[in-house]
Amino acid sequence: MTPCSNNSDMLRKLLKQFGIEDDPRWLAIVLFVRNLVRDLSVFTSKDKADIQQDIFCELSAKDFSEERYDNVISKLDAFVTRNTQTAELQNELDAEKRSTEALLDEMHETIEALRHSGDRQEDKLQEAQKSTENAIHQAKDRDDIVAKVREQFSSLVAELREEASEWEARAKRLEHTAMFDPLLTELHNRRALDARLVETAERFRREATQVTLMMIDVDHFKPINDTHGHQVGDEVLKKLASIVSSQAILFDGFSARYGGEELAVLTEALTLNEAVFKAEVIKRDVEQARVIPHVKDYDGGELSFTVSIGVAAMAEGWQASDLVRAADKALYQAKENGRNLVIYYEEE
Repeated sequence: MTPCSNNSDMLRKLLKQFGIEDDPRWLAIVLFVRNLVRDLSVFTSKDKADIQQDIFCELSAKDFSEERYDNVISKLDAFVTRNTQTAELQNELDAEKRSTEALLDEMHETIEALRHSGDRQEDKLQEAQKSTENAIHQAKDRDDIVAKVREQFSSLVAELREEASEWEARAKRLEHTAMFDPLLTELHNRRALDARLVETAERFRREATQVTLMMIDVDHFKPINDTHGHQVGDEVLKKLASIVSSQAILFDGFSARYGGEELAVLTEALTLNEAVFKAEVIKRDVEQARVIPHVKDYDGGELSFTVSIGVAAMAEGWQASDLVRAADKALYQAKENGRNLVIYYEEE
């Protein structure tokens, strides 16, 4: 007998035990809780065990009424959509959506400007030609003609240079929109960080550079949002972004928003010990910082907050994802050990 048939027999026995082997709706619930939830990596093992136990307790009551069915569906909905991990994913998706929409808007404006640019330049050339011809016809002598023609061309060149400067500024704005976070404008976005990580990992393999990564997360950020609202939470993130980016500049670090309230700083100029020291400086600056949210109807006074930081150094044979995983693991340890800590990754 194959493993697949064994699983099918076990499932049939389970469904028969609950008395729902012929009900497709309850069958779908059992399959979801027993199989799909087990393989969803965004949820912790405890979360999975809790929801499975909860749903199977509901099934054990053998009440398959519409009211009980709606109750079970509501529990599954709450588990999937209101779970902390799911909320973080949703925040990341929302941020990416905002970033993409801003980039698309900027590109549409640029394309529209390109459409009209050729027409404007053609009009300017024709106008310059007419002005030059008039100058030649009205000039008194050759010197006068040369002076008027030079004046016309100088004016045309100045206008074209001004337009070129405008296009250069537009290109810089487009690059900024594509590379930086729409909310935390001092920080690069996740897309830019992922690309930089790959480039840095390649350089590490070729040149044996010193690569370190800090993962920075706001402690108890959810209560801030729940108590004061997301706008106040955004103010806290902006303050953190300002501290992190100003410090990262000092050691040539590449600072970015990794997702939600988690920031990252990638460096190619620090040893692990140096990176840990710089992370301690960031942690200290955050401890001393105060936020006064400029949000309507907010009357909570000054806010203070802390961060936990995980630090890792690139090791031989690692991919970019290995470095992220190591720094994230150190961050998790900092959270587990009490928060407001800097922990560096040590290979087991």
